Amino acid sequence: MKQSLTHFIVLALSLVMAVSAARPGPGAGPPSREASAYFEQAFAFIQNNAYFHKHLDFAKVKQQALAKMQHAQSAADTHDAIRFVLEQLDDRHSFLQPARPAGAPSGSISARSVMPFEVSVEGNYGIIKLKSYNSTDAANAHRIADSLYNCLLDFDKKHTKGTIIDLREMEGGTYIPFVTGLAPMIDAEQLIGFVDRKGKKGRTVRYQNGIYYQQGRKKARLGYLTRYERPNAADRPIAVLTGQYTASSGEMILLSLKGLPRTRTFGAPTYGVPTGKANFFLPDSSMISLTNTACFDRQKQIHSGAIQPDVPCAEKDAMREAKNWIDHF
Repeated sequence: MKQSLTHFIVLALSLVMAVSAARPGPGAGPPSREASAYFEQAFAFIQNNAYFHKHLDFAKVKQQALAKMQHAQSAADTHDAIRFVLEQLDDRHSFLQPARPAGAPSGSISARSVMPFEVSVEGNYGIIKLKSYNSTDAANAHRIADSLYNCLLDFDKKHTKGTIIDLREMEGGTYIPFVTGLAPMIDAEQLIGFVDRKGKKGRTVRYQNGIYYQQGRKKARLGYLTRYERPNAADRPIAVLTGQYTASSGEMILLSLKGLPRTRTFGAPTYGVPTGKANFFLPDSSMISLTNTACFDRQKQIHSGAIQPDVPCAEKDAMREAKNWIDHF
């Protein structure tokens, strides 16, 4: 009898455990309506706007992504699936940035704390080393542009033989304050061109005392200078240094200078993402930053990969090569 009772208890416990294992737990059911709608919104934006898309079967990619969120209940539960879709673009530039928790610090140093460039005069050379900067603060962008332009005027006072612009550590962010500050020494209306997947084009151009984005007849100001005169540095050679970390906005600054009569580039090929992006905010304030345009230069050549230097050399030798070129210009 005792053995039968023990056998019965064991059997009953086994049945309870089996039923519990079979019953879906929290988050183990199908995706919630909220999660599904969130993913569909993100997927539609990517599918309809990605510049690099021709190699993809979006129907197949979507099924693979859905398999990664089959039990998603919240917006955050879909993020791995959205990242998977972005990875399939293989553009090395697009990303998903989750929303920061309320009250969380941004994690960035104050945009006004330091200038994102270094300037020096070494003998006959005026040297500007640009660094990554990412902010939408228009007032600070104006301050940076004015400061950069004033450096060109200072080169004039010191009678430098040429200007060296070092982009080897310019990894990305925004190009606006830098191109605004350099624009008076660029003898061309077009600075940077952009083209989307449908062939629609826009350009960043010099206009009045600043730079504007132009599409058709419409212009929108991006940045401006308090003082706008052509510096004498524009008549002297301009050497641009590039390398494997010259990326994104660094490559756009490069394209604004490349091909000018007194300009030559030195160093290694760039990282290879001279592409514009569109930012799309999802309902929870997470953001998709998507590559939606490629750049083109003044010769109408489209650039969507690494930009080759005029004078290839090891990055560590680029400064020496540039100075030698200026000396013999």
